[in-house]
Formats: sequence, structure tokens, C-alpha cells
Amino acid sequence: MSLAEHEPDLAMAFYQDSLTAITNPESRKGMIDQDSYFEVQLMTQIAESNAAKAAQYGLKTLDKGVGFQHIELLKKIYKKDADKGIEFAQALISKIKSDKADGEDLYVINTLVRFGEETSPTPPKANAKKPVMTASEMRDLVEVMARAALDSDDEGEIGAGYMDLFEKYTPTRAVQIKAKYRKRNGGANSAATPAMANVAMTAANAASP
Repeated sequence: MSLAEHEPDLAMAFYQDSLTAITNPESRKGMIDQDSYFEVQLMTQIAESNAAKAAQYGLKTLDKGVGFQHIELLKKIYKKDADKGIEFAQALISKIKSDKADGEDLYVINTLVRFGEETSPTPPKANAKKPVMTASEMRDLVEVMARAALDSDDEGEIGAGYMDLFEKYTPTRAVQIKAKYRKRNGGANSAATPAMANVAMTAANAASP
């Protein structure tokens, strides 16, 4: 980590050589899987001085999917270099759309969308950076989330926490998700599950002056 800021290539080479030094294939695979979080943390440190290099390394870690640590890496890259951050965001979006999301992926995608919203305030701020993604791209990500919520076997806890995004970006899916939870919980009169009630209360509090 101390090498990463000033000698990114040397730091990554040292890390990768350490893994290849393990001769047992099973042990090596286990270490690679175990150290994936550390690997992205190393790239986050590299981004402090070289956002382009961090993005380049980050792209190579997407084979196993997009994790929360990739969002943190994106934030760091975008802070240092908006254009490289946008490029890295494009790669994350493409990977998310190409994979089949499940309920566990919703939090990660939600975090990415929320960051996208943070970078595109309404109304736009003077001299602000270009947003990390477009409204259309955020809509596509929420659509992925909605499909995962509809396909899940949960009783409403997963999708309910993101109902504000569903209603904002894909109202039709929001109606479908509500109908699914209503049906599973015994009809229209029982549509307000505890999770849904919490979402409604949060929305009401946010709307209060």
C-alpha cells in the first residue's frame, strides 16, 4: 500500500508476484478470491496519484462482477479525474447490465445510482463536473434492480427499500413490484408490509417542511 501512491506498477507487480509465488493451484485460487477486496483497495490508493492507472487496473477486476468496493474506487477516480471516472462508470454499468442481478446485488447497484444522482444535482451547479452517468443510464440500472426484485423470492423486504427509485425511474415496474408484494401478503388490504410501511414513513418525513 505504501508503494501504491508513488509506484503503482511496482505495487501491482509485487502483489501479483506474491500470488503467483504460491505453487499450489487450489491455494492460489483461494488467496486470489480472498484478496479481491484488498486488490481494489490497492487500486483506490493508486487513484490518489494516478486515476488513469487505477481505472486501467480496476477494469481487470470486473470478471467476477461489480462489488461495493468498485463503487468506492469509482468515487476516488471520479474525484481525481472526472473523464476517467466516467469511463470507469461505463464499464461498471455495462458489466451490471450483462450479468443477471439477484437480490444481493441491489444494494451495490443502488449505491451506484445514488452516486450518479449526487453528481448530477438539479438544478445543475455552476462550473460543476460532468455527471458520472446520464439519467438514461441511471434508469437502465434501476430497471436491472426492478427485474431482480420481481424475480426474487423475498416477501417484500428487498424491493421495498428502493421503492423511491422504482417510482422515479420506472413507474410501471414500481406498480408491478407493489402488486407482487400485495399478492404475497394476502391482498390489497395487507399491501402495507412492515418494510413498505417504513418506506412510506420515510417518504412522508422527507416531504414534511
